[in-house]
Amino acid sequence: MQDITVDDDIVVFTGYGINTNSPELRWFVNGSVLTSEESAIRAAGSFSEFNLKGSTVASTQSAGFELIGDKVTLNNSSFIDGTRGVVVTGSAATIYNNDKISGTRAEAVYVKTSAGALTTVSKHSGATRVVVDLSLTGGVLSLEVSDNGRGLGQSDLAKARSFGIRGLHERASTVGGWVDLSSGAAGTSLILSVPL
Repeated sequence: MQDITVDDDIVVFTGYGINTNSPELRWFVNGSVLTSEESAIRAAGSFSEFNLKGSTVASTQSAGFELIGDKVTLNNSSFIDGTRGVVVTGSAATIYNNDKISGTRAEAVYVKTSAGALTTVSKHSGATRVVVDLSLTGGVLSLEVSDNGRGLGQSDLAKARSFGIRGLHERASTVGGWVDLSSGAAGTSLILSVPL
């Protein structure tokens, strides 16, 4: 992969702060990326990696980070903000070790909830199958993550901190949403619902 280093702040009023369509690029962004009308960073190239190294990425009228390309990795930001924090329209996006992702709409909550649920499944469930379903009904956007793992017992559900359950409820409440969690011998289902 080709390495690209951005040391200075990028402040743009019209257009993207960073807009890349090229494949196999590894970005090291040391400065902040601030934009007005478009996304702060738009990653459309496949096999791209963005190491933000503590940077702030923000857009006043669009997404902080827009992941369009396949196999894009985003990590180590200090703060990502925008009308939509992170928008994922490509596939195989990996998002980790970012201090805070926010936005005035619910996308950031969905990204964090789905990532957290999939991490829990891989670490604790022993599942061989995971299904992620996104639906919009009656003005409510719902994300369901279900698996065929060993399930959670009542004692597991009582230990909210162990599985991040309390954090899921708190995160959903910040955008007026709620979480339903059910578990049994056939596996576990987590549903995040947010009114739009």
